[in-house]
Amino acid sequence: MSTTEMQPTFTARTFAALWNFVVEVIAGWADRWNSEHGICFRGADDATFNLNPSLLRHPYPSEAAALCHLENTLWGEFRLRSMPLLGRQVHTDWEALLIMQQYGFPTRLLDWSRALAVAAYFAVRDLNVQKDGAVWIMAPRHLMEVRGISGSWRTIIDNECLNSLRPRVNTVGLEEFCAQTPVALSPDQLVSRMIAQRGIYTLHSFERFALERLAVADRIKHENGCFLHKVIIPEAAKVGFRADIRVLAGVSEESLFPDLDGLARDIVADHREKALQREGRPTSR
Repeated sequence: MSTTEMQPTFTARTFAALWNFVVEVIAGWADRWNSEHGICFRGADDATFNLNPSLLRHPYPSEAAALCHLENTLWGEFRLRSMPLLGRQVHTDWEALLIMQQYGFPTRLLDWSRALAVAAYFAVRDLNVQKDGAVWIMAPRHLMEVRGISGSWRTIIDNECLNSLRPRVNTVGLEEFCAQTPVALSPDQLVSRMIAQRGIYTLHSFERFALERLAVADRIKHENGCFLHKVIIPEAAKVGFRADIRVLAGVSEESLFPDLDGLARDIVADHREKALQREGRPTSR
């Protein structure tokens, strides 16, 4: 098996089945960790997606030095041009990184949620993606342990353990930088959608497939007690998932994006589902 090929550990055809599997995973972690391990989830409507943050995906450069230069350029452009749009100047690189992530700039941050229903929603959200979706379940405590930090499963901005992963200004020490493993980061709650989505991030270096490599190695050692699991949501099951998540958990575009943009997308999604129903495709409404 490739060191970056993370095999799914479960297939969930209902939201209840996904929930029950999460309960089993947590029980397995309890045997491994005697203290808090943390838990977070990520959903994608295409199960072939990887766990690279946006800056490490196509069409951006593959070389670490080029990515370093690009990150520095993006940070500079954002600081210079965002003030009229934000109504204030962004003063720190961390603040810029968090805001840039929220508005779709390519960064080394990967979105996760502490709420299972939120991740499941993102795994079945797009009506136009007729592919299997996926939900990842992670115990971020392992990421901290790999970095030599015990007794904690996450960190926060300005904690000294993040200094070695802060936004780059040059390529000095780049090899050592890229050798670092990702870390779980609880962000400052800068916008309402971060609160609504119960957001948390993993902060990466410029090394691609870092989480997958860790997962493959950890499964060899801990089997079903490994820190990261991938659950497949079959394309045919997405209809039922969308209905269950909306009814049982109250999760929708409007709830996750509590602004006019979210309201508009919720209304559009409703009409798209009605159109698909008229065309004979099954929907969740």
